[in-house]
Amino acid sequence: MRILIPILAILLGLAVAAAMLMREPPVAPQAEPPQPAAQTQATDADGSDDAPTDASEPDANTATAADAAADPDPPQAQADTPEPQDTDELRLVKGLKSLTPNTVAQRSIGSDDPNSSYKLKIDLVRWGAGVERITLADYSTEVDEPTRYVLEGVLTTPPAAGGYSVYPFAARAVTVNGSAFDLQYAAWEASDVDTDDQSSAVTYSITIGDDDGTPLLRIDRRYVLPIDTYDLRLYQSLTNLTDAPLEVSWYQNIHGDVIDDGPAYLGDQRLFATGYFNPRDVPARFKVRTLDGFTKRQGLVDTYISEQKASGNRGFIPDGIWPNDDLNAGSELVWLAAENRYFTVATHPIVPDTVQAPPQLTPLETTFPRVGTVVFPDYYENPDVEAKQRAVVFTLGTDAFTITPGETHRLDHSIYAGPREQTIFAQFPYNVLNFDGLVRYELGCTWCTFQWLARFLLWFLKLIYGKILIIDGYGIGVHDWGVAIIILVAVVRLLLHPITKKAQVNMMKMGKQMQALQPEMEKLKKKYKDDQQKLNAEMMTLYREKGINPANALGCLPMFLQMPIWVALYAMLYFAIELRHQPAFYGFFQWLGSLFGIEWSFLASLSSPDQFIMLFQEPVTINLILIQLNFQAINILPLLMAVVFFFQQKFMTPPAATEQARQQQKMMKFMVLLFPIFLYSAPSGLTLYILASTAAGVLDSYIVRKHVKEQEESGKLFEKKPRKEGGFMDRMSKAMAAKQEEMAKRQQQQSKGGGSGGKKQRKKK
Repeated sequence: MRILIPILAILLGLAVAAAMLMREPPVAPQAEPPQPAAQTQATDADGSDDAPTDASEPDANTATAADAAADPDPPQAQADTPEPQDTDELRLVKGLKSLTPNTVAQRSIGSDDPNSSYKLKIDLVRWGAGVERITLADYSTEVDEPTRYVLEGVLTTPPAAGGYSVYPFAARAVTVNGSAFDLQYAAWEASDVDTDDQSSAVTYSITIGDDDGTPLLRIDRRYVLPIDTYDLRLYQSLTNLTDAPLEVSWYQNIHGDVIDDGPAYLGDQRLFATGYFNPRDVPARFKVRTLDGFTKRQGLVDTYISEQKASGNRGFIPDGIWPNDDLNAGSELVWLAAENRYFTVATHPIVPDTVQAPPQLTPLETTFPRVGTVVFPDYYENPDVEAKQRAVVFTLGTDAFTITPGETHRLDHSIYAGPREQTIFAQFPYNVLNFDGLVRYELGCTWCTFQWLARFLLWFLKLIYGKILIIDGYGIGVHDWGVAIIILVAVVRLLLHPITKKAQVNMMKMGKQMQALQPEMEKLKKKYKDDQQKLNAEMMTLYREKGINPANALGCLPMFLQMPIWVALYAMLYFAIELRHQPAFYGFFQWLGSLFGIEWSFLASLSSPDQFIMLFQEPVTINLILIQLNFQAINILPLLMAVVFFFQQKFMTPPAATEQARQQQKMMKFMVLLFPIFLYSAPSGLTLYILASTAAGVLDSYIVRKHVKEQEESGKLFEKKPRKEGGFMDRMSKAMAAKQEEMAKRQQQQSKGGGSGGKKQRKKK
């Protein structure tokens, strides 16, 4: 034992020493804390002034303490790094460092000017050659504001959640012959912006060498933004600068959270989506599927935290967004997207012009077989941080690959950053990638929101507006979405009018017949008050004798016919980007406000509440189970809806024949008044449709009641029209009568059987 203890101590010391030697060199402390952007002006290496350094941007070729905690060296890069091979073909390296000078290299390509040829402006930073901001030139943040819409930007958390920041699409790490190097906190040098008539481009470069300063690997990342497109191309090349093969692995960030649009009627609508090849389609690969590839942001963060609790891992969970447990094993990832209510950012493979069908696509997973998810801060660092205060970023990684001397290995991909719009996704290459699957008008359930109907209604609405029939560059239509919605109401009402009229007439006739039968019904109730089955049988007999058939009233058939339309319209009007920031009635109310020198926001955007009178500068919200009520303004359309609902209830409800019916009608009046409350913060396009449709229903009911009154006064109301023998209604009537007769006989038999049974029991007693 005395000999064994020293031996174990020596072995333990050797193991610790070996681990220290194999460990990546520690990051040097930050030379100087970063200064606020308002106080410093960065200068490029050539002496030209560059953009102000952002307060969250590190000021040296190392990570800040906060950033290092938020985004440490990728665990997957360490876990999956191949061991160095001691062969003549593979160069052994002891350590890696950057040979690129530390210069400020903030660049911008494209433009956010709506009058330019560019759809995007891309602001880039030297740290990992990542993206600082993606701005859409054709979309503003608010109605009639010059500020352009920022879709993607540096991913940050508030001070209470650590105050971390991570750049999307930044290079994350590279391993060379088993040695790892952190790229996201290394400063890259940038070329001048290369702009011509077709595109705007810039190249970021970094050279990696060993401890002796010998160049090993050069990495170039070239961002190219063509004009008139929302697609940004990222060409990445890794070049071997040595005379021996290098075994390399690559890791990078891609997009993460898109911008949260703030308080909305249906809450946070940010989702993560995947397009993939289903293994059942292989080798055909006839379509990129998306139906089962959607994950709510809240659900992803909750799952991520629960996985951290269960596994004990910190920072990096490899099985986040992909692979997804809901998908079939063997599915191949083609693209990955993040979206909010109207916009999306999607990382996808570059599709050459020669590719015209999905089978010819190279899935993203082929180039980057490792897809990771990072949520920061992690649970162990800040367990009490809410999900909405955490940030999400996705990563791509490769398996180890060999680069021969002088060879260049490519890792290219594209980035779509723009609206979720059908007309765009019908174009190449998005039609091949099936980006149309990102356009959904659904409320948590795709099939039950009648997607086909929602798409048809939007197509018809665009037809009325003037976006379908184009003659000599001019669309034939009304060119106002508010007017188009009212015309859509009129068309739907006209189509349903025959059924609605028949149902209302039959209901009124039945109401009058039931009132006339009240004396006889009361007698039956008193006579059979102790025998409910007998009472029901006698009631059915009385109805048959008087010619009353409840089935002829059609009941709630018109409402059932309208329900799919209402559900589809509800989802379509909420998610259709065509209505975003679009005013109603040709901006009449805004023009009227300008006459008095005020900015009147009433119906300035059909995608927002109508905002008749603004009360507060900031939103005042109340969260219910499925919706969020915003009391920032007085919204007049829901209040008018309550008035119209009241008159509709009054006109359409027949006189109550019984006390029970009267109680039900009182309850219905109360329930009807709840709808305007639930719809108080709904988009004004939706409330405008419901208000116009209900008002048209009141007018329709008035006309029907007038028609019924005229028929009653002329004595024609209860005239029976000869029914076509053998027709559909004749067969339905006979079937209903036979069913009633069978039910009456069965009830009579049951009643007699129960009575005789009772007599036998009394005799036994």
